[in-house]
Amino acid sequence: MSLRDYRELNAREHLEALHPAGSSGVVCYASKQAGAWFQSHGSPEWARQQAAEKEGCKEQHVSFQRYIGIRNSDALAELSALYVDLDFYRTTAACNKTQQEIAEAVLAHLDENFLPRPSLVYFTHQGLHLTWLIKPIPAHKLDQWIKVQTGLQAMLAGFGASTKNQGECAMMRVAGSNRHDTYKKTYLYGNDERYNFALIETAVSGPRIIPRPAERRGAPPATGMKNKTTLWRTNLTDIEKVLACRRMSEIPQSMVEDFVLLIVVACSWIYAPEHIVKEAQKICVKFSLPCSNLNERFSSVIKRAEQAADGEQKTFKGTIRTTRYHYTAQKMIAMLKITKEEMIRANLRNLATKDLKEQRKKQQRKERRATRANGRHNMTSSERIILGKEVDRYRNAEGLTWKQIAQLNGKSVRTLQRSQVAYLEHQAHYPNGTRIDNLENVFVILRFEFAKLY
Repeated sequence: MSLRDYRELNAREHLEALHPAGSSGVVCYASKQAGAWFQSHGSPEWARQQAAEKEGCKEQHVSFQRYIGIRNSDALAELSALYVDLDFYRTTAACNKTQQEIAEAVLAHLDENFLPRPSLVYFTHQGLHLTWLIKPIPAHKLDQWIKVQTGLQAMLAGFGASTKNQGECAMMRVAGSNRHDTYKKTYLYGNDERYNFALIETAVSGPRIIPRPAERRGAPPATGMKNKTTLWRTNLTDIEKVLACRRMSEIPQSMVEDFVLLIVVACSWIYAPEHIVKEAQKICVKFSLPCSNLNERFSSVIKRAEQAADGEQKTFKGTIRTTRYHYTAQKMIAMLKITKEEMIRANLRNLATKDLKEQRKKQQRKERRATRANGRHNMTSSERIILGKEVDRYRNAEGLTWKQIAQLNGKSVRTLQRSQVAYLEHQAHYPNGTRIDNLENVFVILRFEFAKLY
């Protein structure tokens, strides 16, 4: 593990890595002007544009996480980064050492403790800032995130890890920005790594064993916040399926307007405000729907989407909600008069009755059981542990990236990450490692015996 594995990033590339395209929620961007702080909220695309326009300006900050409104703990949309601020200049370890030498020492320390290398390494004016980008996890896992965050700080305490302002609402300086014009330029280096949260959680605090409930049937459903963007993508796909099943000449004019309205509303949830009309027009042209003057005909829908992108919210029946237009599945079914035959013929996923959705789930469970019985499903736990041991060796001993290991094994990166987590959990239960060696010997013997038979 070395700084040679990283490349320098500019302000726009910094925002693209921290908040990639397609991310849900809004980003907080703050800047200092005339001695006063100003913060605004917008989509990830908007934040990238702000960073590009103000590149090199002093006191430019961006939030690590994304929100469903104004930046605060109660408005978290998802968690997508872990970070540690190292004030190493306050420690004895920094005596007569440069920032580059300290960074190499920190990376070596992480390697010795089998911790993943950070995705971003920021050379600030006096210290270092490390960021681990993770695949987004829902806001209800905040307690787990805090444990991992404090665990990373504890493991790097010898390098002056700061514990101030290190919560879920913290912000980081944009690449190239600094506190004063007289300070030396700051540099940000990054790679393309984005980790599974469970992998870092296991490396920091050991495997987290989740107790299996005594009775699984009839258990209450999970209460995590749904991804509204994904939901409206599904709704838009269902609307297109309904249009494909019907003849335009048979659709009354009032219902045509309802189709266009729902298409525009769906696009307001999926795309940035400036792209709503263009994407809605593409769909309308595809199905010969009237697409002229969408800006004027549905100005209220677009205006509410712009307000939501700026972080505005409204109170509805005692709850705080986004300002975007919203329709329930039952309301849309009634507006478009979708029959049960159309739901079955078009295989609608969300614009369907509850009994059809339940039938689909039962059929999917049946197919999964059949696939498992035929041996075409996931690996067994023993095979997963053995693969995880090999992956762990590739990652820690040979320093290969996930993509390189996937090319060697012919498996997806997700499968490899799960295998490594399974292996680390196994090692926690059996630290002497004898059981995994016995498993490998058993598989070798079985393969040999089957080869003799066939």
